[in-house]
Amino acid sequence: MKSNSSQLPPKVQDLGNGISHFNYNVVEVEATEEMDKSYNYDQVIVENPVNYGKIVAALVKEKYSYNDEISIIRQKENKPAEYQEYFDFAESCKILAKDE
Repeated sequence: MKSNSSQLPPKVQDLGNGISHFNYNVVEVEATEEMDKSYNYDQVIVENPVNYGKIVAALVKEKYSYNDEISIIRQKENKPAEYQEYFDFAESCKILAKDE
């Protein structure tokens, strides 16, 4: 989910209701005459307690549903390009989560 804030968001923001936001791809937007400095970023919902595995799963789920994942994995031999795209995306999610 795309978000914007006037303050630099924390990597993990506990919402106090059993879930947290994992914030990533943070980009500072320079101030202009019409607008103060702000931050654009992406975020996913992660159940507490937050850990590496839950962050990776939430990031992957942002793009692929459970059924999509099963279908891609099942057809790995018949559609290697589609599988490789999925695999590469999952690996990039692991890198984002490790940076946490």
